[in-house]
Amino acid sequence: MKKSILILISLLIIFTGCTTTNSQRLSQEALRFFDEGNVEAAIPLFEEALAAQKKNPEYRYNLLYAYYTNGKFNRVIEESEEAFALFPFHLEFLTLKAKAQIEEEQIASAIETYTRIIALNPGDTAFLYRLLEEAEAADLTEEIRFLSDAILRIEPQSIAAFRALSKLESDSYYTRILSYLTKEGPPPSQ
Repeated sequence: MKKSILILISLLIIFTGCTTTNSQRLSQEALRFFDEGNVEAAIPLFEEALAAQKKNPEYRYNLLYAYYTNGKFNRVIEESEEAFALFPFHLEFLTLKAKAQIEEEQIASAIETYTRIIALNPGDTAFLYRLLEEAEAADLTEEIRFLSDAILRIEPQSIAAFRALSKLESDSYYTRILSYLTKEGPPPSQ
């Protein structure tokens, strides 16, 4: 009996190790296809790797990012929420969801998702600045306003936030504050 249990445990360890190794191989092969621009070939490999290792957030994120790159935005929106429920410390899933919502022109929903991210991780200005850069690169006016306001609540003298807002409204209070902060003009009038 004791010997049977030891053999069973050994087989379980070997099987688990083989599954992990196979998933890693599949994931690496999928990443190679992805890097070569062949997202269609990468997706089934990411799916297979995730099927074997459902508790791996990296495999799940890679699959969702491949869906995003392939234009399957609604699927990303749905499955990112499920992934975040499984891995609540991985805000990347919500960030990817917001990006997919923007692609689907669900701007109000994207802002709600960003608000949720900020509420879950208040004070992470590095994250907010990264999101602001992405919003500026994509010329997303509402997101720029929202993210700049969120940054200014944490860092009231943020030059990047005032610069982003002044680009939206060139002759505004924001422009005068930016001039003052960058020493390019007089203090803003009340």
